[in-house]
Amino acid sequence: MKKHIARGAPPLLLILLLAGLSAMGCIEPSDPDPKPPTTNYPTTPPKDLPPATQTGAGTLGCKINGRIWTFWIPPFALTPEQDAFVSESDGYGTANIRARIWSADTFVDQYRVHHDIGFSFSNPDFEPHTITKSVIIGIRSLDEFRFRLGIGNQYKTYYPDTSSQINTNKIIIDKIDNDLNIISGRFNMILYRLVDNTIFDKSDSLIISDGRFDFKYSQQ
Repeated sequence: MKKHIARGAPPLLLILLLAGLSAMGCIEPSDPDPKPPTTNYPTTPPKDLPPATQTGAGTLGCKINGRIWTFWIPPFALTPEQDAFVSESDGYGTANIRARIWSADTFVDQYRVHHDIGFSFSNPDFEPHTITKSVIIGIRSLDEFRFRLGIGNQYKTYYPDTSSQINTNKIIIDKIDNDLNIISGRFNMILYRLVDNTIFDKSDSLIISDGRFDFKYSQQ
C-alpha cells in the first residue's frame, strides 16, 4: 500500500536545508578588519601640481624641465617617504624638508623612476621672506639655503650653482607657524650635476620651476 504524502509538504532535504540556513543566520558576523589610519598625504598620483597652500596639506610638487613631478605615497612604499623638521635655538635654527617625488605622466615612470628632493634653510623663525643665495659647500650663514635633487635609479645628484648670487635660484618662505607646526613655501632653481663632489657639469642641468611645498613639521 502506498503511503499518502500531503500535497505541498516539503521534502526532508528541503527542511534540513532551511534549518541550516536559519541557524547560520543566528551567528553574529565577525567585525571587519580595522582600517589603517588616514593621513593628509596623497596616495594616488596627482595629474597636476598641488595648489600653493599654507595649511599643512602634506603636498610638494614642481616642474622639472617642464614635466610635472609630485610627492605622493605609492602602494608599494615601505616608508612615509617624506619628512619635515624644524630645529630651534634662541630664535635661530634650521628647517629641513625631504620628499620622494614621482612623475605624473605614466605608471611606468611612477614604478621605475623617482627623484629624491631635499632642501634646508637657516633661521626658520624669520617672517615670510625670499632666499636667493644658496650655500657654498661646507659654509653656512643666515638667509642661505641648501638644495639637492637625486635621481633614485641613476645615482645622479644635482645642486644649484653656488659660485655667485643667482636670482633664478629662489626659495620663498610663505609661512612658518610655530603653533600649528606648518611650513610652506615656493621655489625655483637651476641645478647642475655635481661630479666628484667638487665640479659641476654645466652640460647636465635641470630647471626646477613652479615648485611649492606645504607640510606639517616636527620640532627638533
